[in-house]
Amino acid sequence: MARERNRRPEFMRRPVETQNIGFCPFCPGNEKLSKEIRRYDSQNGWQVRVVANSYPAMQVEGSVNRSPHGLFDSVSGIGAHEVVIETPEHNEDLPDWNREHSILVWKAYRERMMDLERDFRLRCIMMFKNSGTMAGAGLSHPHGQILASPVTPPAVEQMLDSAYAYFGEKERCLLCDMMAQELSEGYRIIEENESFVAWLPYASRLPFECWVAPRRHAHSFARARDEELIVFADFMKSVSRRLKQALGDFDYNLVLHTSPNRSSDIRMHEQWRTLELHYHWHIEILPRMWPQAGCEMGNGIFINPIPPEEAAAFLREV
Repeated sequence: MARERNRRPEFMRRPVETQNIGFCPFCPGNEKLSKEIRRYDSQNGWQVRVVANSYPAMQVEGSVNRSPHGLFDSVSGIGAHEVVIETPEHNEDLPDWNREHSILVWKAYRERMMDLERDFRLRCIMMFKNSGTMAGAGLSHPHGQILASPVTPPAVEQMLDSAYAYFGEKERCLLCDMMAQELSEGYRIIEENESFVAWLPYASRLPFECWVAPRRHAHSFARARDEELIVFADFMKSVSRRLKQALGDFDYNLVLHTSPNRSSDIRMHEQWRTLELHYHWHIEILPRMWPQAGCEMGNGIFINPIPPEEAAAFLREV
C-alpha cells in the first residue's frame, strides 16, 4: 500500500462512446463476419451471440500431444476460444442491462461452459472480459471470452494448490473462511445479500479490485442452479453499477474462477478428487486505472495507492 502514489496524474477514465462508432464487426448487420456457435433471440432480433474467435489462441481440431524438449515440455494448442457478444447495443455494458438481459448473458456463459466440459481434452475452461484499451480489449463492443485449454495455467494451478493445502490442514474451504472473516470485520465489504457477497480483498493488487462469491459453498459456476443464477445476475448488475458510479467509465478485466474440468484425465491431479469440498468459484473485477510496470511484471509486487479499506468505505457511500 503506497498512499503517496495516489497523487500521480495517471488515473484513467475511458471517454464515453456515443457517436462515430465506426465499423464494428459485433454490431447487428455484421453477423456474417463471424462463425456463429449459438445465438439467443427475442422478438426484436438476437440478444446474445456466441461466435468462434477470429484470432483463436487454441484450435478445436486435433488431439492433445505432449512432448519433452530438454528441460522443457510442450503441449499442442488444442482447445476452444469463443467470444460471447453480450448485447447488440454497442454502448451498453454490465451496469446498463435490464434484469432479463443480465440473466440471459450469464445463462449463455453457463451453457457454453457446460458444453465445453463434455470435451475430455479440455482441463481448464476460463471466462474473462477485457473492457477498454487499458484492459487489453481490441474492440469496444461489450463482449467476453471463453478459453478452454488442455493444461491448467500456472496462476490457476497455484490457486488450486492453495485451496487444497488449506483444506488438508483445516478441513474447511479457504474462500468460505475468507468470506466469513470479511463479513465479521466488515471493513472491506461493499455489498451483500442472502446469496452473494462482494468485497475488496485484503492488500488488493489494484485500486478498487473487487471479488464476488456465493455464500453457499459451490465449486463450479457451470453447475449453478437457475434460481441462483438469477440472483447472481441481479447482484452483479448492482455491484457493477456501484463501481461505475464511483469510477465513471473505467477500463477493467473481469475473470471468472471456476473449478477445472473433472471429465478430463485426472490421474495426475489427486487434489481434484476433493474439488467439490475445497474449491469455491468466484469473480474478480480488476479496474485498470494505469498500466502495470516493471515492478508488477518483473517482480510480481503490486503497488496499490488506495488501501481497500478506504476504497470500500467510499464505495459503500455511493
